[in-house]
This record gives sequence, structure tokens and C-alpha cells, in this order.
Amino acid sequence: MSLERLRQNYIKKVQIFFDYLTTDYGYTFIGIKQSDWTDKVIYENSKIDRKIVLSNSYHPSDYGFEIQWYRPSISTNNSDREFQIYVLKEMQDVDQEYLSKSAEQLKNQYFGIIKGENWIGTK
Repeated sequence: MSLERLRQNYIKKVQIFFDYLTTDYGYTFIGIKQSDWTDKVIYENSKIDRKIVLSNSYHPSDYGFEIQWYRPSISTNNSDREFQIYVLKEMQDVDQEYLSKSAEQLKNQYFGIIKGENWIGTK
């Protein structure tokens, strides 16, 4: 699969598998940011002070897929983020099925984070 097709597939599947953030938890789809080697899909819920960024990096020296969450009232600097869900490039499948598993992991294991009830170090 070409890199461009892989990137398009990633963006499409993230929006499908993580749609529950908008439908069930009041997040707004902020948009997609792309650079030469990275795609980021961004969701935010300003009422509960949460921003979730789903990113995939394709550069040979980058790590792959990450789900990062922030409290925008405090900071959206990388050093102030939390992320516990990631999939190294070497563990990613071509069809990107890891995205559905990661979406379920976020929803089930970090329920309190996405609802705005908990923060770092708690679930």
C-alpha cells in the first residue's frame, strides 16, 4: 500500500472508530493536521477541558500511532500531555485494524478521562 493510500485510510478509519467521542461524549471534531510525515486528527470538548489528538507518524525514525490527551486550560504543550495508548510502527497492520482496538481501549480503560472526571494517573 502506498504511503498516500495508507494516510487516507488512517484518516478515514480514525474518524469512523473514534466517532463515539462526538456522538456519546460531546467532543467536537476540530480537524486534521498533516505534515510531511505525520497525520493528526483532533477532537475537543471545551465544557470538560479535554483535547484528544490521534496521531500517526510514518517517518522511519518515528514511533507510529499515539492517542494523546490534554487539558487545554492548563496547556497543550507536549510536555503537559498524557498518553497511555500507542502502537509502534512495527506492530501496525496494513489494514490498520489496531485503530478499532485502540478506540475500544480508550473508551473502556480511560472512560473517566474522556468524560472529564479524572486526569493523569487515574482512569
